Amino acid sequence: MKIRLSIGSAISLGLMRGKQNVDPTTTYIMLGDGCTNNCSFCTQAIENDSSKDHLSRVMWPEFEWEDVIGKLAVSDQMKRACFQTLTYDGMVDDLLELVKELKKINIPTSAAVEPMDDDDLARLKDAGLGRIGISLDAASRSVFENVKGSLVGNPYSWEEHLRSLEKASQVFKGKTSTHIIVGLGETDEDIMNILGWCNSRNITVGLFAYTSFPGVRCDGEPPNLDRYRVIQGLRYLMLNGHIGPSDTTISNGRLVGLGNGSNILYKIGPEAFETSGCKNCNRPYYNERVRGPAYNYPRPLTDNEHTESINLIKRYLRE
Repeated sequence: MKIRLSIGSAISLGLMRGKQNVDPTTTYIMLGDGCTNNCSFCTQAIENDSSKDHLSRVMWPEFEWEDVIGKLAVSDQMKRACFQTLTYDGMVDDLLELVKELKKINIPTSAAVEPMDDDDLARLKDAGLGRIGISLDAASRSVFENVKGSLVGNPYSWEEHLRSLEKASQVFKGKTSTHIIVGLGETDEDIMNILGWCNSRNITVGLFAYTSFPGVRCDGEPPNLDRYRVIQGLRYLMLNGHIGPSDTTISNGRLVGLGNGSNILYKIGPEAFETSGCKNCNRPYYNERVRGPAYNYPRPLTDNEHTESINLIKRYLRE
């Protein structure tokens, strides 16, 4: 079987030559030669004219599965294998086969999948899949419809995604994830509300900044860095139980206060601004250029970077 690897994963596993500023700590694997969906922000969408060698900013060269698993079996660096699955007939069966093979060599696995029925969720869990992710991408029903739902010709609905995500959280207890893309037209309040919904169900939320790419139809915009820092800070404070939605101050959908008193910002640790999602996932330069700015740091921050991030939050809240 042929699969695709993120170019950083391929270099780290020794399947390609190249230099990297930061090595991935997870091996990212793409399943599928093409996707039947039409999400307007995605390079893999049917109607987008973007390069199908890319997913977001990352290139995904093709390899034989036997070569990949052979490298993974002896790798000390890779802590997890994460499957990015396109939508195609037979995807679940392919994923099941590869998860079972990775279980034999004790590699923890995650998979980003489309909404699926109870039987397929149970089959994946029984096969040894460690974590499952069903990406909302959008933070509200209206944005979802515009970029991922019926308005772009997909069979998905906001309600179906929420139901499937909630069901997955019951099957994969404490090991369920979703992703939100900041910059698709949502408000800060939208993100706060979906963070609260996910937190109450023990669903991990990973954040992305919208990545524009030639050929995609989405009219989203990469968020300003100060807004993204506020969203990261909000996620961190809510995830760690420091605040809830009722503690925030919203004006016309915009965050203007993160909690009671200025000391709340000092509870935001530097890890708030690192890549968020599953354990051992650092996703180097997935939605940023190497030269910056860094939306999600793929490594621990320096003291200066942490201070700068907090200052950006202060600036956003004062505007």
